[in-house]
Amino acid sequence: MSNTTLKNKIDQLGNLMIEIYQEKYQSDSDY
Repeated sequence: MSNTTLKNKIDQLGNLMIEIYQEKYQSDSDY
């Protein structure tokens, strides 16, 4: 497996976690 493929997967995973965290944070501050 090439490093670029691994880096892309890590970047996608990081972006996904950021999206989930932001959504959870926003929904929590609604209360």
